[in-house]
Amino acid sequence: MSEADLRSLARFPDENPSPVFRLGSDGSVRWANRAAEAIMVPAAGDAGIRAVLRDLASRATTAAAPILDSIEMAGRVFALHAVPVLDADHVNVYGMDVTDHRHAEERMREQAGQLLELSARLAQIAEADRADFARMLHDAMGQNLTGLSFQLHALLDGSPPAADPKVRERLLDCLSMVNGMADASRELGDSMRPSVLDDYGLEPAIRAYGDRFAARTALALRYRVVEPAGPRLVRAAEIAIFRIVQEALTNVARHANATEVTVSLDEMPGRIQIEVADNGAGFDVAASRHEAAGERRPFGILLMQRRAEAVGGSCRVVSQPGRGTRVIVEVPR
Repeated sequence: MSEADLRSLARFPDENPSPVFRLGSDGSVRWANRAAEAIMVPAAGDAGIRAVLRDLASRATTAAAPILDSIEMAGRVFALHAVPVLDADHVNVYGMDVTDHRHAEERMREQAGQLLELSARLAQIAEADRADFARMLHDAMGQNLTGLSFQLHALLDGSPPAADPKVRERLLDCLSMVNGMADASRELGDSMRPSVLDDYGLEPAIRAYGDRFAARTALALRYRVVEPAGPRLVRAAEIAIFRIVQEALTNVARHANATEVTVSLDEMPGRIQIEVADNGAGFDVAASRHEAAGERRPFGILLMQRRAEAVGGSCRVVSQPGRGTRVIVEVPR
């Protein structure tokens, strides 16, 4: 309750629509305005409010400082601010009906939960679409490119026109392009849905992706990864961790101006911890949160946090300008 609220409640207390009490240091009610009397009637829970008032008076007198508490009476929620007047041996209690605020907070929490459920569901749909697309690349384009490569090899090995140097050069160019397309298709399919994650688990998938990332970016990538003992994590958790590592490495390549990055995966009691740390430029994490309200929203960090939360985990970013960045994710076992 703000100072302005207290001044408003203390002015003309008898006409005030909010409850105002004057208590003795023992908690006895010496005076109450009409709004206060209304919530003290037996039907509204007289014993309950009196017990709260006695406790407030005792704590405020002992602490010699204002005390804030709340009580629910007759379906309404009241914030109570107890202010001791020590030289007069009494305590003034100012109440404010905060029911609507409380309900608004509950609605916000409910909506936040619904948004989290929605984001988790959208992530599941996106992963299913990725898996379908990766399967299509492998089954259709991949197989066709492999077949075309065999045909070109057959022409090069056994076709009389291939003896012509110019024709052979053209055929070799075509074969090179087909092989390049096959490699690009395979890499795209693995980025959309890595088959090694489904087949072998998290640690091999992280290493396979990391090796391709290092080759593509020329960053020195180190691993401190231990495959979790016991049964594998649930599929959703493995996918979330893999996508967070992907996003974190992408952020390093785009923004960090780093030369080294380390990916760590550790098993702890009841949880798995993943960390992606770089030696790059770093940034002011607090300032980035303020920017989130403006035009430059840090969607990469937000996406990683939402992915972790969707599987019951957490994601935090630790960074300082000039000190590199650490993305730390914890997911329950």
